[in-house]
Amino acid sequence: MTRTRNQGRPLGNQAAIIFLAVSMLLLPSCLMMFNGSDQNLGLSSNPGGAKVVVNDAQNYTTPATIRLARNTNHTLVFEKDGYQSAAQSVSSSLNGFFFLDVLIWGPFALLDFTNGSAYKLSSENVDVTLVPKPATMNAAPTAPAATSRTATSVVR
Repeated sequence: MTRTRNQGRPLGNQAAIIFLAVSMLLLPSCLMMFNGSDQNLGLSSNPGGAKVVVNDAQNYTTPATIRLARNTNHTLVFEKDGYQSAAQSVSSSLNGFFFLDVLIWGPFALLDFTNGSAYKLSSENVDVTLVPKPATMNAAPTAPAATSRTATSVVR
């Protein structure tokens, strides 16, 4: 009876390679699994209860925690009666862990770009202190009274 080389022995390295290849195909990349495409952003204001308009569309009231897409820049405008509006920007940038993701997952790490998980937002919290509007005077300023000079003529 002739024995082949792998007969009766585990596959060893071949099984590990097959397992890794199948895992890489079935699992999403690392940042997609742990970060996701959205990020929490805490909103607070002094005084509280300010309305926050996000990207000219969504409205929230402080304090709040919201979820924003990681792959785009966002504009937040804080408004409250009696106070001046305040605008803040939250920018998106490439997550530094993306390069580690490329080392581990190779070309599959490019999936992180498709859903935005390769990015991070510049801040986890936005805290704004609103400035009161300047007091306005109710009475309009008055102009100095005009003086009139009348000429008198004497008839003789």
